Amino acid sequence: MNRKGSLLDIILLCIVLLVGSFSFFAFHKAFTEINTEFQSSDLIDNSSKEIINTTNTMLTSGHLLDHAAFIVFVMIVIGILLLAYMTDFSPAFVVLFIIMLLIGIIIAIQFSNAYYEVKTSSVFSTVATNFPMQNYIMENLPIVIVIIGILFGLIMYSKWRKGGDL
Repeated sequence: MNRKGSLLDIILLCIVLLVGSFSFFAFHKAFTEINTEFQSSDLIDNSSKEIINTTNTMLTSGHLLDHAAFIVFVMIVIGILLLAYMTDFSPAFVVLFIIMLLIGIIIAIQFSNAYYEVKTSSVFSTVATNFPMQNYIMENLPIVIVIIGILFGLIMYSKWRKGGDL
């Protein structure tokens, strides 16, 4: 596969962040409820209860899932910027770049609003407090996309201005 960077990667980033955020919320909530059921069951021995409780504590109090989400975000952004560097770009596409970036910002606004609605729902409102980094990124997703888009454009256009290499 000979795929190089495109502005569609930024839209893909929005989709991955939204789906990943909802998945982490659901996993966190489900695991917490499973732990509650395990702890109240008389059919499960104490060593199993202790293992499940330790795992639950590690996932919830240590913000392990939040850190994982942030690491995935950083890795995707680095990948997008590296792909932007690898792309041979013509300055004739500046207008198309700006239009695609605006579409990406509009999508990011909608995704940020959807995230806020899910985060403040009665089902996930207590879960969302365990994801401070994810909350910050998703609540400010349009700004994040603008910054990534500007960096993307700077890398591509500076490479073109210098004759192909930074």
